[in-house]
Amino acid sequence: MMKRLYSVVRSRRPNGFVDAHVYDCLNVLALAFATGIWNGEQLPRTDRVVEALPLDRFRTEFMGRSIGVPTDLLYYKIGNYEAATALALLHDVPVRCESDADLAAISRLYGMRDAFGCRRARFHGYWEARPAIKIESTGCHASYWQHPRNGILVVVANLESEARDVRLRLDWAALGGTRPTTGRDMRLGTRFPVEAAGFVLPVKAQSWGLVWLGRAGEGE
Repeated sequence: MMKRLYSVVRSRRPNGFVDAHVYDCLNVLALAFATGIWNGEQLPRTDRVVEALPLDRFRTEFMGRSIGVPTDLLYYKIGNYEAATALALLHDVPVRCESDADLAAISRLYGMRDAFGCRRARFHGYWEARPAIKIESTGCHASYWQHPRNGILVVVANLESEARDVRLRLDWAALGGTRPTTGRDMRLGTRFPVEAAGFVLPVKAQSWGLVWLGRAGEGE
C-alpha cells in the first residue's frame, strides 16, 4: 500500500510529500516509501522529557537518519514544547507545531539556523566517540554544526529539572580553527567571553541555548 501510494503521489507531483505517522513501530520496509515521518504520539507525559523519550531511544527511532527519511517529533503528548525542542535540537530534528506560539518559536529558531547557514554545515552529535565539545554539567549535552566559513553553532540542552550554568570545554584543534574571543547567544542576542578552555552558558531547566562561535562580524 505504501509503495503504491508513493508511486501515485510522485508520478503526479514530483515534489509530492508522503507524510507518514508512526506510532510505536519503526516499520522500515513501509517507511522506505515515505518522504517524511512524524513520531511521538505514543509517548507518556512526565515531569522530565528525557524520561518520556530517553536519548538512546531518540537516536534509534526518532532521528530518521538510520533509514534515510527525515523525521519530525510530535510533542503534544509530552506536553512541553520548550523541553521537546531542547531534546530534539540535540539530534538536529524539528518539533512539529501544535499552536501559533509553537510556530512563532520554531520560525525564530529556523531564522537563527538560516543566519548561520546550517544547510551547508556538517552536524556533529553529542554521541560522537571523540567529541570536540565536552560538557561538565550532569544531565546536559551539546551538539554542533560546523560551517566551512561561518564557524561553529553549538546547541546546549539542559534536560534536568533545575537551571544550570553549563560549562563547555572545547578542543579548538579538533574544531579546526582559531578560537574566537567572544560567542553570541542567539536566543538573547548578547555576547559573552570565550576562554581558551571554553565557556559557561546559563540554561533554564529543560531548555536550550544556541551559541554562534564565528569569525569577526559573524558569530563573534
